[in-house]
Amino acid sequence: MQTIKINETEYPIRFGMREVQLFAKVAVKEGETTTIDAAALFNVYHSALVKGGKVDGKPFGHDAEWLELQIDEDPELLDAFEKSFEQSKMSKYLSSKDESGKAKKKK
Repeated sequence: MQTIKINETEYPIRFGMREVQLFAKVAVKEGETTTIDAAALFNVYHSALVKGGKVDGKPFGHDAEWLELQIDEDPELLDAFEKSFEQSKMSKYLSSKDESGKAKKKK
């Protein structure tokens, strides 16, 4: 089980299909510009912490607002979450579509 350190405490984290679906909504394309919906990003990270707690038998007892405050205090947590997602089993299934419209598995 992956963990992420927040404020000197290790929390189990797990990215699954729900988190992939939420992650797909994070980037919003407006014309030529792609922006990141920060609220959606917090929801992805919070959901992964809740799922990690359930799977590990250690419920995550904080809400998304608490997580936002922790990131405000330590912005490097964003890098830790990104790294955790990249190392997860689900990250390899985020892909672009090939010419036939079928999803290609990310290598």
